[in-house]
Amino acid sequence: MDSRFGKAEKLKRRTYIKTLFARGKQIKRYPIKLVYHPMAQLENHQLGVSVPKRNFKRAVDRNRIKRLLREAYRNHKPSVADGQQSYALMLIYIGKQKMDFSELSAKVEEVLNAFVKKTLL
Repeated sequence: MDSRFGKAEKLKRRTYIKTLFARGKQIKRYPIKLVYHPMAQLENHQLGVSVPKRNFKRAVDRNRIKRLLREAYRNHKPSVADGQQSYALMLIYIGKQKMDFSELSAKVEEVLNAFVKKTLL
């Protein structure tokens, strides 16, 4: 299993993002919300990350949280990548306080485990 988070795994296409938010389901584990939707066009899961400007005015803070979210996903990616169906995923940081990496990583793992349980049923 490749532990990198390469270009093919990044959710960039505007039509996929619109479909994700229009039809997707969500899982919340404060301070993270995961929005997901199956996409037949994708070869593997694609992930986008978002941190609202409303909660963090400084771009430096938003970028740091996004970097931590991507790293936490990259570390826990093997637990998600087992299914046959490919999904478009969006991790959204809905908290108002900054967290250190260990806490954030645990929350990402928790929300990804909930995602795996829901999609296997």
